[in-house]
Amino acid sequence: MIESGWLTPVRIRRALAALAVLPLAPDAWTVGAAHSLVWAKVGGLQRDLVRLLKLLTEVELVSTGDGRISRLKAASPILVGTAGDQIRRFGSLLIHLGYFDDQARMVFENGHLSGDGALICAPKIAHDGAPQLLGLLSYWESVEMLPQIKIPRILLETLGLGSALPTIDDAPPIWAREQKAVGNRAEVYSVRWLRSTSSDPTQIAWVAKDTDALGYDIEDRRTTPHRAVEVKGSRSKEVVFVLSELEFRKCNAMGAMYSLHYWGGIDLDRAVDHEYTLLLAAGYPFVIDDLAKALASHEWSMAPASWEVRQLPAG
Repeated sequence: MIESGWLTPVRIRRALAALAVLPLAPDAWTVGAAHSLVWAKVGGLQRDLVRLLKLLTEVELVSTGDGRISRLKAASPILVGTAGDQIRRFGSLLIHLGYFDDQARMVFENGHLSGDGALICAPKIAHDGAPQLLGLLSYWESVEMLPQIKIPRILLETLGLGSALPTIDDAPPIWAREQKAVGNRAEVYSVRWLRSTSSDPTQIAWVAKDTDALGYDIEDRRTTPHRAVEVKGSRSKEVVFVLSELEFRKCNAMGAMYSLHYWGGIDLDRAVDHEYTLLLAAGYPFVIDDLAKALASHEWSMAPASWEVRQLPAG
């Protein structure tokens, strides 16, 4: 996926211009001809054009195969109306597909909600951490840029900013990628669940996205001191999880302010949104509000070699 920092408003406008030039399927150009003909229309750097065409292919507005390229029918609604209309439609697509998740998270977690549900953020923080996203959002008249960044509630909901699932990062090798993907799904499910149950979702921060040195994954800033949430996920429905040495020490140090969420039955073959709904219906997350207290009870067994925690049968 092309990184958000590359997606400036200028490049987004050029991507739309390139999209309009390409022939509508079933007509097609050779890739070589497309590069020449599109570049003659939109200009700019040739290497940028290659990435713009890659972006349009990634978002399934353009088809490339057998050395030929064409515009798909899905692109037609985007190219209707004024230039501003087109940018808003294309920008909405990019936001929904997660291209700006890193910048959206930065603005969301460093801002706060006003009484009418709008997201408020200091201009310097927003411009320093999310310049490309703000450049895109400036095409919506309802977004205020001064004296503070203000994104209306209805636009937050329409674009899915803040409540949308964060991007899931996978990593090789296969076993590690799958293990990380399961864990990441659990974390983003907890972020979404906590935000959906909070009157001020900006106070729920996915801190493990930035560092693994804290000993927990999510910070609930609605209380003082902040509550820490460690998240565990598994393909199995049995409540079994492993605590790292850091997590175990942090759990005992924070006491009642350290809780644990467990998501079981995760299936990487299911779509994320669909699975989230299914797991909620199945009663997840399984929450242990005071993990240190629970571990000190007789309801759990713990193997000290790896701190494996397993729920014991009732009675």
